[in-house]
Amino acid sequence: MSGVATGRSPYTPGRATATIVGRASELDRARKEMSFIAAGAPSLRPQFFLGPRGVGKTSVLMALQETAEEMNFVTAWVQAGEADLVVQLAEALSPADGGPAPVNRGARASSGPGRSRSRTVKDLFVSAARAATGAGAAGVIVFVDDVHHADAEGLAAFATAVQLIQSEHPDLPLGIFCAGLSCALDVVTEVAPYAERFQYDEIAYLDDAHARDVLLQPAARWNVGWSDDALDEAVQVCGGFPPFLHLLGEEVWTAATCAGGATITRDDVQAGRVAFDAARHDFFRACWSEASDDERDMLGALAMALAVSGEPWVRVRDLAANLSTATTALGVTRQRLIDKGLVESPARGCLAFTLPGFAEFVHGVEGDL
Repeated sequence: MSGVATGRSPYTPGRATATIVGRASELDRARKEMSFIAAGAPSLRPQFFLGPRGVGKTSVLMALQETAEEMNFVTAWVQAGEADLVVQLAEALSPADGGPAPVNRGARASSGPGRSRSRTVKDLFVSAARAATGAGAAGVIVFVDDVHHADAEGLAAFATAVQLIQSEHPDLPLGIFCAGLSCALDVVTEVAPYAERFQYDEIAYLDDAHARDVLLQPAARWNVGWSDDALDEAVQVCGGFPPFLHLLGEEVWTAATCAGGATITRDDVQAGRVAFDAARHDFFRACWSEASDDERDMLGALAMALAVSGEPWVRVRDLAANLSTATTALGVTRQRLIDKGLVESPARGCLAFTLPGFAEFVHGVEGDL
Protein backbone atom coordinates (compact mmCIF):
# COMPACT_ATOMS: atom_id res chain seq x y z
CA MET A 1 0.00 0.00 0.00
CA SER A 2 1.27 3.47 -0.79
CA GLY A 3 0.14 6.94 0.02
CA VAL A 4 0.89 9.98 2.12
CA ALA A 5 1.33 9.18 5.78
CA THR A 6 -1.53 10.33 7.97
CA GLY A 7 0.76 11.18 10.85
CA ARG A 8 1.99 9.46 13.98
CA SER A 9 0.98 5.85 14.49
CA PRO A 10 -2.26 5.41 16.49
CA TYR A 11 -0.78 2.36 18.23
CA THR A 12 0.79 2.61 21.67
CA PRO A 13 3.50 0.00 22.30
CA GLY A 14 5.03 0.29 25.74
CA ARG A 15 2.33 2.66 26.98
CA ALA A 16 -1.06 2.27 28.59
CA THR A 17 -3.76 2.44 25.97
CA ALA A 18 -6.78 4.72 26.19
CA THR A 19 -8.98 2.15 24.44
CA ILE A 20 -9.27 -1.14 26.31
CA VAL A 21 -10.33 -4.12 24.22
CA GLY A 22 -11.65 -7.44 25.47
CA ARG A 23 -12.08 -6.49 29.14
CA ALA A 24 -15.70 -5.33 29.12
CA SER A 25 -17.00 -7.84 31.66
CA GLU A 26 -14.28 -7.04 34.19
CA LEU A 27 -14.79 -3.29 33.78
CA ASP A 28 -18.57 -3.55 33.97
CA ARG A 29 -18.44 -5.57 37.18
CA ALA A 30 -16.07 -3.09 38.80
CA ARG A 31 -18.18 -0.11 37.70
CA LYS A 32 -21.30 -1.73 39.15
CA GLU A 33 -19.48 -2.15 42.45
CA MET A 34 -18.63 1.57 42.42
CA SER A 35 -22.29 2.35 41.73
CA PHE A 36 -23.32 0.29 44.77
CA ILE A 37 -20.79 2.15 46.93
CA ALA A 38 -22.02 5.52 45.69
CA ALA A 39 -25.61 4.43 46.43
CA GLY A 40 -24.71 3.57 50.02
CA ALA A 41 -24.60 -0.21 49.59
CA PRO A 42 -20.91 -1.16 49.66
CA SER A 43 -19.76 -4.76 50.03
CA LEU A 44 -16.01 -4.09 50.38
CA ARG A 45 -14.85 -7.20 48.61
CA PRO A 46 -11.50 -6.19 47.09
CA GLN A 47 -11.28 -7.05 43.40
CA PHE A 48 -8.00 -8.36 41.99
CA PHE A 49 -7.14 -8.37 38.28
CA LEU A 50 -4.47 -11.02 37.78
CA GLY A 51 -2.63 -12.29 34.73
CA PRO A 52 0.66 -12.44 32.83
CA ARG A 53 2.72 -9.34 32.21
CA GLY A 54 1.51 -7.07 29.44
CA VAL A 55 -2.13 -8.18 29.19
CA GLY A 56 -3.50 -4.81 30.28
CA LYS A 57 -4.05 -5.07 34.03
CA THR A 58 -2.65 -1.59 34.72
CA SER A 59 -4.71 -0.15 31.87
CA VAL A 60 -7.82 -1.64 33.50
CA LEU A 61 -6.94 0.00 36.82
CA MET A 62 -6.29 3.35 35.13
CA ALA A 63 -9.63 3.19 33.33
CA LEU A 64 -11.38 2.42 36.60
CA GLN A 65 -9.63 5.29 38.34
CA GLU A 66 -10.91 7.65 35.65
CA THR A 67 -14.41 6.23 36.09
CA ALA A 68 -14.21 6.59 39.87
CA GLU A 69 -13.23 10.24 39.60
CA GLU A 70 -16.08 10.87 37.15
CA MET A 71 -18.41 9.35 39.77
CA ASN A 72 -17.13 11.83 42.38
CA PHE A 73 -14.94 9.41 44.31
CA VAL A 74 -11.64 10.43 45.82
CA THR A 75 -9.01 8.00 44.53
CA ALA A 76 -5.65 6.81 45.85
CA TRP A 77 -3.03 4.93 43.80
CA VAL A 78 -0.30 2.70 45.23
CA GLN A 79 2.52 1.14 43.20
CA ALA A 80 3.29 -1.81 45.45
CA GLY A 81 6.84 -2.81 46.19
CA GLU A 82 8.38 0.67 46.23
CA ALA A 83 8.15 0.80 50.04
CA ASP A 84 6.34 -0.78 52.97
CA LEU A 85 2.71 -1.22 51.85
CA VAL A 86 1.28 0.30 55.03
CA VAL A 87 3.42 3.41 54.59
CA GLN A 88 2.46 3.62 50.92
CA LEU A 89 -1.23 3.43 51.79
CA ALA A 90 -0.80 6.17 54.37
CA GLU A 91 0.94 8.45 51.89
CA ALA A 92 -1.58 7.75 49.14
CA LEU A 93 -4.56 8.35 51.41
CA SER A 94 -3.31 11.54 53.04
CA PRO A 95 -4.75 13.85 50.35
CA ALA A 96 -8.03 11.94 50.56
CA ASP A 97 -8.63 12.62 54.23
CA GLY A 98 -7.20 16.10 54.39
CA GLY A 99 -4.36 15.01 56.68
CA PRO A 100 -0.90 16.48 56.94
CA ALA A 101 1.86 16.08 54.39
CA PRO A 102 2.34 12.54 53.02
CA VAL A 103 5.69 12.06 54.75
CA ASN A 104 4.08 12.71 58.13
CA ARG A 105 1.22 10.36 57.37
CA GLY A 106 3.76 7.75 56.37
CA ALA A 107 5.49 8.08 59.72
CA ARG A 108 2.14 7.74 61.50
CA ALA A 109 1.54 4.47 59.65
CA SER A 110 3.98 2.60 61.87
CA SER A 111 2.24 0.69 64.62
CA GLY A 112 2.89 1.81 68.16
CA PRO A 113 3.30 -0.50 71.17
CA GLY A 114 0.30 -2.77 71.56
CA ARG A 115 -1.26 -1.62 68.31
CA SER A 116 -1.56 -3.95 65.30
CA ARG A 117 -0.67 -2.75 61.83
CA SER A 118 -4.00 -4.08 60.56
CA ARG A 119 -5.87 -1.64 62.83
CA THR A 120 -3.57 1.13 61.62
CA VAL A 121 -4.59 0.36 58.04
CA LYS A 122 -8.24 0.07 59.06
CA ASP A 123 -8.11 3.52 60.67
CA LEU A 124 -6.47 4.97 57.55
CA PHE A 125 -9.31 3.64 55.38
CA VAL A 126 -12.03 4.77 57.78
CA SER A 127 -10.68 8.29 58.26
CA ALA A 128 -10.09 8.75 54.53
CA ALA A 129 -13.59 7.58 53.56
CA ARG A 130 -15.30 9.69 56.22
CA ALA A 131 -13.31 12.80 55.31
CA ALA A 132 -14.13 12.29 51.64
CA THR A 133 -17.87 12.03 52.20
CA GLY A 134 -17.69 14.94 54.62
CA ALA A 135 -16.24 17.01 51.80
CA GLY A 136 -19.06 16.00 49.47
CA ALA A 137 -17.40 13.10 47.64
CA ALA A 138 -19.03 9.70 47.11
CA GLY A 139 -16.30 7.89 49.04
CA VAL A 140 -12.78 6.57 48.43
CA ILE A 141 -11.53 4.07 45.87
CA VAL A 142 -8.04 2.62 46.43
CA PHE A 143 -6.00 1.14 43.57
CA VAL A 144 -2.97 -1.08 44.20
CA ASP A 145 -0.86 -2.03 41.18
CA ASP A 146 1.76 -4.82 41.12
CA VAL A 147 0.30 -6.18 44.34
CA HIS A 148 2.55 -9.26 44.08
CA HIS A 149 5.50 -6.99 44.91
CA ALA A 150 4.01 -5.84 48.23
CA ASP A 151 5.75 -6.86 51.45
CA ALA A 152 4.22 -9.83 53.23
CA GLU A 153 3.60 -8.02 56.51
CA GLY A 154 1.92 -5.12 54.76
CA LEU A 155 -0.27 -7.46 52.71
CA ALA A 156 -1.36 -9.29 55.84
CA ALA A 157 -2.24 -6.00 57.54
CA PHE A 158 -4.10 -4.85 54.42
CA ALA A 159 -6.21 -8.01 54.19
CA THR A 160 -6.99 -8.10 57.90
CA ALA A 161 -7.97 -4.42 57.82
CA VAL A 162 -10.56 -5.26 55.17
CA GLN A 163 -11.96 -7.98 57.42
CA LEU A 164 -12.14 -5.54 60.34
CA ILE A 165 -13.99 -2.95 58.25
CA GLN A 166 -16.48 -5.53 57.01
CA SER A 167 -17.38 -6.37 60.61
CA GLU A 168 -17.03 -2.96 62.27
CA HIS A 169 -17.89 -0.49 59.47
CA PRO A 170 -19.99 -2.41 56.92
CA ASP A 171 -21.42 0.78 55.41
CA LEU A 172 -18.05 2.49 54.81
CA PRO A 173 -17.97 4.04 51.30
CA LEU A 174 -14.72 2.34 50.30
CA GLY A 175 -13.70 0.27 47.29
CA ILE A 176 -10.43 -1.52 46.60
CA PHE A 177 -9.11 -2.71 43.24
CA CYS A 178 -5.74 -4.40 42.77
CA ALA A 179 -3.69 -5.79 39.88
CA GLY A 180 -0.77 -8.17 39.73
CA LEU A 181 0.75 -11.24 38.16
CA SER A 182 -1.12 -14.52 38.43
CA CYS A 183 1.13 -15.53 41.34
CA ALA A 184 -0.42 -12.74 43.43
CA LEU A 185 -3.28 -15.07 44.39
CA ASP A 186 -0.83 -17.38 46.15
CA VAL A 187 1.14 -14.44 47.55
CA VAL A 188 -1.92 -12.82 49.12
CA THR A 189 -3.65 -15.92 50.43
CA GLU A 190 -0.42 -17.30 51.89
CA VAL A 191 -0.01 -14.33 54.23
CA ALA A 192 -3.75 -13.81 54.79
CA PRO A 193 -5.95 -16.91 54.38
CA TYR A 194 -9.01 -14.70 54.78
CA ALA A 195 -8.11 -13.14 51.42
CA GLU A 196 -9.44 -16.24 49.67
CA ARG A 197 -12.84 -14.54 49.96
CA PHE A 198 -11.77 -11.60 47.82
CA GLN A 199 -12.75 -11.35 44.14
CA TYR A 200 -10.11 -12.60 41.68
CA ASP A 201 -10.47 -12.07 37.93
CA GLU A 202 -7.98 -13.61 35.53
CA ILE A 203 -6.94 -11.26 32.71
CA ALA A 204 -5.81 -13.58 29.92
CA TYR A 205 -4.45 -13.10 26.43
CA LEU A 206 -6.96 -11.74 23.95
CA ASP A 207 -8.91 -14.13 21.78
CA ASP A 208 -8.58 -13.73 18.03
CA ALA A 209 -11.65 -11.51 17.66
CA HIS A 210 -10.48 -9.02 20.30
CA ALA A 211 -6.88 -9.18 19.03
CA ARG A 212 -8.18 -8.10 15.63
CA ASP A 213 -10.05 -5.23 17.31
CA VAL A 214 -6.78 -4.01 18.89
CA LEU A 215 -5.45 -3.54 15.37
CA LEU A 216 -8.66 -2.37 13.72
CA GLN A 217 -9.91 0.26 16.16
CA PRO A 218 -6.88 2.61 16.23
CA ALA A 219 -6.56 2.47 12.43
CA ALA A 220 -10.26 3.20 11.97
CA ARG A 221 -9.80 6.58 13.63
CA TRP A 222 -7.65 7.49 10.62
CA ASN A 223 -10.11 5.87 8.18
CA VAL A 224 -7.61 3.09 7.51
CA GLY A 225 -8.63 -0.57 7.33
CA TRP A 226 -6.95 -3.97 7.44
CA SER A 227 -7.48 -6.80 4.97
CA ASP A 228 -8.54 -10.15 6.43
CA ASP A 229 -5.33 -11.92 5.48
CA ALA A 230 -3.28 -9.08 7.00
CA LEU A 231 -5.19 -9.42 10.26
CA ASP A 232 -4.85 -13.20 10.22
CA GLU A 233 -1.07 -13.01 9.93
CA ALA A 234 -0.71 -10.24 12.52
CA VAL A 235 -2.81 -12.09 15.08
CA GLN A 236 -0.97 -15.35 14.45
CA VAL A 237 2.38 -13.63 15.02
CA CYS A 238 1.35 -11.83 18.21
CA GLY A 239 -0.60 -14.58 19.93
CA GLY A 240 -3.18 -12.27 21.50
CA PHE A 241 -0.51 -10.40 23.49
CA PRO A 242 -1.52 -6.68 23.55
CA PRO A 243 2.02 -5.16 23.67
CA PHE A 244 3.06 -7.18 20.62
CA LEU A 245 -0.14 -6.28 18.77
CA HIS A 246 0.54 -2.59 19.34
CA LEU A 247 4.22 -2.97 18.43
CA LEU A 248 3.44 -4.80 15.21
CA GLY A 249 0.65 -2.34 14.43
CA GLU A 250 3.05 0.57 14.77
CA GLU A 251 5.75 -1.04 12.63
CA VAL A 252 3.21 -1.97 9.95
CA TRP A 253 1.80 1.55 10.03
CA THR A 254 5.25 3.02 9.55
CA ALA A 255 6.18 0.61 6.78
CA ALA A 256 2.88 1.13 4.94
CA THR A 257 2.87 4.97 5.12
CA CYS A 258 -0.87 4.75 5.67
CA ALA A 259 -3.22 7.19 3.94
CA GLY A 260 -6.82 7.85 4.85
CA GLY A 261 -9.16 5.45 3.07
CA ALA A 262 -6.42 2.89 2.45
CA THR A 263 -6.27 -0.76 3.52
CA ILE A 264 -3.30 -2.43 5.18
CA THR A 265 -2.39 -5.60 3.31
CA ARG A 266 -0.52 -8.80 4.10
CA ASP A 267 2.48 -7.39 2.23
CA ASP A 268 2.45 -4.42 4.61
CA VAL A 269 2.44 -6.78 7.59
CA GLN A 270 5.41 -8.68 6.20
CA ALA A 271 7.26 -5.41 5.63
CA GLY A 272 6.54 -4.28 9.17
CA ARG A 273 7.66 -7.61 10.62
CA VAL A 274 11.32 -6.82 9.92
CA ALA A 275 11.41 -4.09 12.57
CA PHE A 276 8.92 -5.94 14.78
CA ASP A 277 10.96 -9.14 14.87
CA ALA A 278 14.10 -7.18 15.72
CA ALA A 279 12.37 -5.32 18.57
CA ARG A 280 10.81 -8.51 19.95
CA HIS A 281 14.17 -10.27 19.78
CA ASP A 282 15.78 -7.45 21.77
CA PHE A 283 13.03 -7.73 24.36
CA PHE A 284 13.49 -11.48 24.68
CA ARG A 285 17.26 -11.05 24.84
CA ALA A 286 16.86 -8.63 27.77
CA CYS A 287 14.65 -11.15 29.61
CA TRP A 288 17.21 -13.89 29.00
CA SER A 289 20.12 -11.72 30.10
CA GLU A 290 18.43 -10.96 33.42
CA ALA A 291 17.92 -14.68 34.18
CA SER A 292 20.33 -16.52 36.48
CA ASP A 293 22.05 -19.74 35.40
CA ASP A 294 19.48 -21.84 37.28
CA GLU A 295 16.64 -19.87 35.70
CA ARG A 296 18.14 -20.32 32.25
CA ASP A 297 18.45 -24.06 32.81
CA MET A 298 14.77 -24.26 33.70
CA LEU A 299 13.72 -22.03 30.81
CA GLY A 300 15.78 -24.15 28.42
CA ALA A 301 14.30 -27.39 29.74
CA LEU A 302 10.80 -25.94 29.47
CA ALA A 303 11.37 -24.79 25.89
CA MET A 304 12.78 -28.18 24.90
CA ALA A 305 9.91 -30.06 26.51
CA LEU A 306 7.34 -27.88 24.76
CA ALA A 307 9.06 -28.35 21.40
CA VAL A 308 9.02 -32.14 21.83
CA SER A 309 5.49 -32.48 23.19
CA GLY A 310 3.71 -29.81 21.17
CA GLU A 311 1.62 -29.06 24.25
CA PRO A 312 1.14 -25.51 25.67
CA TRP A 313 2.41 -26.55 29.13
CA VAL A 314 4.68 -29.10 30.83
CA ARG A 315 4.44 -30.93 34.14
CA VAL A 316 7.02 -29.77 36.65
CA ARG A 317 7.89 -33.37 37.50
CA ASP A 318 8.82 -33.94 33.83
CA LEU A 319 11.03 -30.84 33.90
CA ALA A 320 12.73 -32.16 37.03
CA ALA A 321 13.36 -35.49 35.31
CA ASN A 322 14.86 -33.74 32.29
CA LEU A 323 17.12 -31.74 34.61
CA SER A 324 18.01 -34.85 36.64
CA THR A 325 16.85 -33.31 39.89
CA ALA A 326 14.04 -33.59 42.40
CA THR A 327 10.80 -31.69 41.83
CA THR A 328 11.18 -29.95 45.18
CA ALA A 329 14.60 -28.64 44.14
CA LEU A 330 12.96 -26.56 41.40
CA GLY A 331 10.63 -24.69 43.73
CA VAL A 332 12.73 -21.59 44.35
CA THR A 333 13.80 -21.18 40.71
CA ARG A 334 10.23 -21.78 39.51
CA GLN A 335 8.90 -19.10 41.87
CA ARG A 336 11.51 -16.57 40.77
CA LEU A 337 10.54 -17.07 37.13
CA ILE A 338 6.87 -16.71 38.02
CA ASP A 339 7.64 -13.53 39.97
CA LYS A 340 9.44 -12.15 36.91
CA GLY A 341 6.39 -12.88 34.78
CA LEU A 342 8.27 -15.20 32.41
CA VAL A 343 6.36 -18.38 33.25
CA GLU A 344 3.06 -19.24 34.90
CA SER A 345 1.30 -22.24 36.36
CA PRO A 346 -1.87 -22.74 34.27
CA ALA A 347 -2.76 -25.81 36.36
CA ARG A 348 -1.46 -27.39 39.53
CA GLY A 349 1.98 -28.93 38.97
CA CYS A 350 2.31 -27.47 35.47
CA LEU A 351 4.40 -24.70 33.91
CA ALA A 352 4.11 -22.64 30.72
CA PHE A 353 5.68 -19.57 29.15
CA THR A 354 3.73 -16.33 29.43
CA LEU A 355 5.22 -14.46 26.46
CA PRO A 356 4.19 -15.56 22.94
CA GLY A 357 7.30 -16.50 21.00
CA PHE A 358 9.63 -16.67 24.01
CA ALA A 359 9.72 -20.49 23.96
CA GLU A 360 11.02 -20.43 20.39
CA PHE A 361 13.58 -17.77 21.32
CA VAL A 362 14.87 -19.79 24.28
CA HIS A 363 14.96 -22.98 22.21
CA GLY A 364 17.03 -21.13 19.61
CA VAL A 365 19.41 -19.66 22.16
CA GLU A 366 19.92 -23.05 23.80
CA GLY A 367 20.63 -24.57 20.40
CA ASP A 368 23.34 -21.99 19.75
CA LEU A 369 25.17 -22.74 23.01
